[in-house]
Amino acid sequence: MSQPYRHSFDPEKPAWRIADNMGIVFGAKGGRSISATLSRIPDAPGIYAWHNSLANALPHDDPSANLAALTRLIEKPHCLERRARLGPAHEVSLSSKRTLNKSEQLLEALSSSSFLDALKTALTFSVFLQAPLYIGKASKSLRARVGQHLHHKTPLAERLAVAGIDITECSVLYIQSQTPSLRTEHEDNQNDNIHPTLESDDELLFEEVASKLFLPTFTQRFG
Repeated sequence: MSQPYRHSFDPEKPAWRIADNMGIVFGAKGGRSISATLSRIPDAPGIYAWHNSLANALPHDDPSANLAALTRLIEKPHCLERRARLGPAHEVSLSSKRTLNKSEQLLEALSSSSFLDALKTALTFSVFLQAPLYIGKASKSLRARVGQHLHHKTPLAERLAVAGIDITECSVLYIQSQTPSLRTEHEDNQNDNIHPTLESDDELLFEEVASKLFLPTFTQRFG
């Protein structure tokens, strides 16, 4: 009888394997190259989700410096700005705005090594708590598709950069598909989030369900 897979979530490792066909790969921060990141992603079809990687969000010994770093993270735009017409002569826009309301209490807490260690651990594992930045599909190769994003060959990297997010420092959660797809990467590239209705391959359906359930914050259109 085969042994059950043992999960390994070591914060120091560049990738976590969650199941046989699922894993999380951290970005190139910390000296890792893009090619090293891609080498840990399967060369197979599937879906993927980008997340903010916060494992090194509080790198300082000084509580004030860590508070400043945390404040910058909180105040960053966390979603795309949305615009819409309102009647014949007006336009409305929605943008993110977050502020930290308990700075004094947090500064005091950050002076405690036990609180700081607990917060760093929570941020390291926060990929399991975050709404994804973006969910996409790879009809032929997860490695190739993620590589296109990392090498700025899709609009996503620029979209994130406007919000102060470097895609090469983000984490990727991938789920490898068990069945081949009939679509091509060229078809996937034609439009990031507008899908033809003729195909119904696994990746297309998974992406549809995941996007509608988890509302990735930097996706322009859902279906």
